Amino acid sequence: MNDQCKLSAIIELARRLEIDVREANLGGDGGGLCQLRDRRILFIDASADLTTRYTRCLRDLAQLPEIDSCHMPPELREDLSAHR
Repeated sequence: MNDQCKLSAIIELARRLEIDVREANLGGDGGGLCQLRDRRILFIDASADLTTRYTRCLRDLAQLPEIDSCHMPPELREDLSAHR
């Protein structure tokens, strides 16, 4: 699975977890997950390289306890486990 496919898979996973996903130019740092009122939003930095975007998503989603009960490709599960 290439990095673009992995990024697409983690974005889909976030949406299944009812996390709003937004892409914006944030200066190249990669974005991250935040809580605004009662909504979780995953910001993806469109100006960051693909690896940085994927790594930032992994870092933040790996901390969510509900991630363990979600169906996902084995490669994504391995990457998430590595970021715990």
